[in-house]
Order: sequence, then structure tokens, then C-alpha cells
Amino acid sequence: MRAAPIVRDFTVRAVARFHGDISSRGTAWRIGHVPARLRDGLGSAVKHRYDSVSFERAEGPIPSVVPPELISPGHPLLAALVGAVTQECGAALTRGIVLGDDRESDDYVLLTLLTEGPAERAASVETLAMRAEDGPWPVSPALYTSLQAEASPACEAEVAAAQHAVATAQRETPDAHVAVVAYVRGTADPDTAEAWRTARRRLEEELAAASASAVPALPGQGWDFMTADRESTFWLATPTVRLASRRRSETQAAANVGPARFAIRTFDT
Repeated sequence: MRAAPIVRDFTVRAVARFHGDISSRGTAWRIGHVPARLRDGLGSAVKHRYDSVSFERAEGPIPSVVPPELISPGHPLLAALVGAVTQECGAALTRGIVLGDDRESDDYVLLTLLTEGPAERAASVETLAMRAEDGPWPVSPALYTSLQAEASPACEAEVAAAQHAVATAQRETPDAHVAVVAYVRGTADPDTAEAWRTARRRLEEELAAASASAVPALPGQGWDFMTADRESTFWLATPTVRLASRRRSETQAAANVGPARFAIRTFDT
């Protein structure tokens, strides 16, 4: 997975966490206020505000007199955010966190792997979900902030499952470093979990019947499928079997692309 979406999602959430002001401006972003806590550590290297920033390296001509500033690994603001998050949440990230997934009935482990690239290439970041009986599958790191934190700590069996997942990942990808690990409890009953799977399946069938070439999203990314005609449309499937609350990633995705390009389909499952 490219590092740019990870950097963008992390920056947006971290700036908001420390009471900064960040908003999208078309293809760029504006950071209207950088809190003093983030500026103090690196002095004048971190600005009070950034009128235009981007998380993707521009290809081709830039339609602006002043091109947006690229936020990527090595940028002072990103370094300040990483330092502040590590200081505040480092212990939790190291020992692991426990989350609850109200759309799944089975537990799983979330792992984020960081693989350092050559000097001329950025690091590779990949987030996976794993179960003891299943091989790993790619998911969006947005799950870390979209799922609810569980009040009770992990029991011995859950700690063992997380340790097994970490050992498996390190064995299969020896060059990767496990950056974050979370144990996720499937808190939905089996009928509710099946209703979510059925809704996604019916949406995929509906888009196929309409001859729409649907590109599936990573689980937890904020939408289920994307179609592109003249403009891209992002589709989200929800069941009516339970009152479905929107996840943070879904709310953020809808805000980023606008209501005209974010479609929610509700299915009676």
C-alpha cells in the first residue's frame, strides 16, 4: 500500500486530536492552526499554519501560483505529530489495544507492518487482519480509529492470539516491523454480521447488473465500492436489520468527496 493515504489519514486525525484546524480545499488541504504543543518541540521548523498542503507528490503541471507543500515522511509537521502521538499513546500502541467491531461476530487481530525501503523510496506500510483459522487479508488502517475501544483489557487467550499473529507476521515478512497491534472483538451477533455481508454482496450484484465496473475498497476504508463514469462515485451498503451507525471513516469519506459522489444503499436483509 502507498504511504500517502496513511500519512493523510494520520495527519487529519492527529491534528484534530491535538485541537488543530484542518480542512480540505479541493485536491489540497489547509491547516489553519497548528497547536503550540506541536510547534514547541521543533521550534521554527513547524509553522503556525499551512495555507495549502498535499499528501501526494504532484505529477505534471500544478494549476497554482504557489504549489501546495508536500506532507510526507521527513516533514517537520509530520515528525511533530508522530512525536506527540507516541508520547501520549505510545504505551498503548506497544502493549496493544482492544477494540470492538459491531459488524463482525468473530474476533480478529489487526497488525500494521512497516517495511523500510531504499533511500530513494519511501517506507511501505501495510495493515492486515488475521484470524487463527484464516490467512491474513489487507484492511484499511482507518479501522484503528473507526472501531470502538473496549473497556475491559485483553484476557490471556486474546493476548495469546495477538502474540501468535505477531509471530506469524514476523515469520512471513522478516523485513517488516510490527508498528501497531490491536485485538478486535467481534461484538455483533451472527445474524447482524451476516446482514452486513449480505448487504455488501447485494450492492456488488446491483452494480454489476447496471454494468458498472465496481472497484472494491479495503474493509474499513469508509466505503464498499467505487465506480467511475464521468466522475467517481463511492458506494456504501448498509442493512436494515439493525440501526446502523456511521463509522468515523465513512463520515470522513462522505465529507471528503461530497454528498453528490457518496451513495448509501440500504438493503432489507
